[in-house]
Amino acid sequence: MTGQAGRIKRIETSLTPSQAVMLWMEEAHRHGSIRAYATWLVDQPDAVFPLFWLCDRVEPPVRQAMKGQSRDAVEWAIYEALREAAFLFHLHQQANLRILQDWRALHLNLALLLVERRLLLADHRLGNAALKDRRARWRGVLTAALVELYALTGAMERLGARYFRGHPVLFEDAAQGLAWCLATAETLVEQHNDAIEFAAHPEHPTGVTKRQLIELAAVREATAGSANRLAAELVALARAETFALLGEHHAIADVLRPSVAHRAASADSAAAEA
Repeated sequence: MTGQAGRIKRIETSLTPSQAVMLWMEEAHRHGSIRAYATWLVDQPDAVFPLFWLCDRVEPPVRQAMKGQSRDAVEWAIYEALREAAFLFHLHQQANLRILQDWRALHLNLALLLVERRLLLADHRLGNAALKDRRARWRGVLTAALVELYALTGAMERLGARYFRGHPVLFEDAAQGLAWCLATAETLVEQHNDAIEFAAHPEHPTGVTKRQLIELAAVREATAGSANRLAAELVALARAETFALLGEHHAIADVLRPSVAHRAASADSAAAEA
């Protein structure tokens, strides 16, 4: 073993659970996407698979640090370290899978908004009642898309800051895709606001008012709670996966109960409004 290889080996076998996950993330993210990483894993030996890889790097330093202590104490320390590493791994996966699941819907929604925007711009009868209704619906859909995008972006930022030492939790393609969606939505808002500012000018008696503007800062601020709830939901799902992996099935319900209760309350609220 060369000197450099030896130093790398010593570093990899003296990691905390958090450091081990950071190192795994750095290597996994080099593949650019979770799909590319999963495809690469197919032909790799078992030792390269994430949880095996993490176990090999988390357990030895714990045993070394616990030398001279009772067997039960050592095993419990190892168990806690492995649980922390497994949780962080599952949280990373939950975050990336959430973006992957929402990807198609987000892009389709923005594509429809872009098409409808062009149709609205082609019709200059801004005072027309039917057109005003269409514009109001478009504005509502765009605002809802912004809320979702700000919540997703905020949740990913919170997870990175809280659990991953400020490192980006998303693979590059997911991060770029989310950023593109948000930038596109914000551009649509700017175009909408420009049109409203023009139509609301006293020289253009169209019936359009500045109350129809979309205030980006206000929407972003209003989604802080949604971002926190989404981050908490992903954390709960990651903890539940970790408990399932370790056989602590009794703890799963307690972890998921707050998220389930919030979803039920949101569904009841939506039904009442309908």
